[in-house]
Amino acid sequence: MLADLAASLKAEGRFEEARVAFEKAIELAPEATDYYCGLATVLRELNERSAAATTLEQAIERDPAHSAARQMLAELYLDMGIYTGVIEQARAVLKTSPGNAPALAVLAIACQETGDITAAITSIEQLLRLTPNEANSHYVLGTLYHRRGDIDLALERFERVLELAPHTEVGGLAQGEIQNMDGGQIQQILLLAAENPAFRIELERDPMQAAWDYGFRISDGAIGVLANLDFEQIPERPRHWGPATYH
Repeated sequence: MLADLAASLKAEGRFEEARVAFEKAIELAPEATDYYCGLATVLRELNERSAAATTLEQAIERDPAHSAARQMLAELYLDMGIYTGVIEQARAVLKTSPGNAPALAVLAIACQETGDITAAITSIEQLLRLTPNEANSHYVLGTLYHRRGDIDLALERFERVLELAPHTEVGGLAQGEIQNMDGGQIQQILLLAAENPAFRIELERDPMQAAWDYGFRISDGAIGVLANLDFEQIPERPRHWGPATYH
């Protein structure tokens, strides 16, 4: 069969020949939407993304329930930066397959790119219910929480990344996020301690609770830094500096 020949040629990396074989197979059996997916895969290998997208659109037009074609098109649209198309196709897949992890992943990215942070967070949270130990997903969710201003939730996700993948690239990224978040807040804590004696006393007694009570969200490592500080050595803030701004 032509389709079998086309698949063999594709597997061998003979993409131009595979393209011709798939096109002939489609001519003979235009209702066989799987052939369109095969052709689209070959066209992507040939860096003909627009033609691949058109092929997949034709497959979906013939068979709107073809989830594989929709998922392929969503991923292709993502490569092309057509984020509204990604969202449309991914959501169509999720209507019939709510636990489709690849669809949730591309949907989250597209929503993030279009500025819909809430929808992106929802998608990643659903994805993590399916794959709870996926460090990359925890990292992405942490960045999304941070963008939304949920510092404590962001910190929780970044620390989870370090538990799952401490000596990896994503682990290094998470560590960097934590250090950036901690650094700015520690500076603010020290400024507040310099002008607020009551806060300074609370820090000496219980740095974690004191930081939390005043709205700071810092890591266990930063708590350790505060616990080892000698707050008696922190000078009081001169009154002529004016009020400080926190967070």
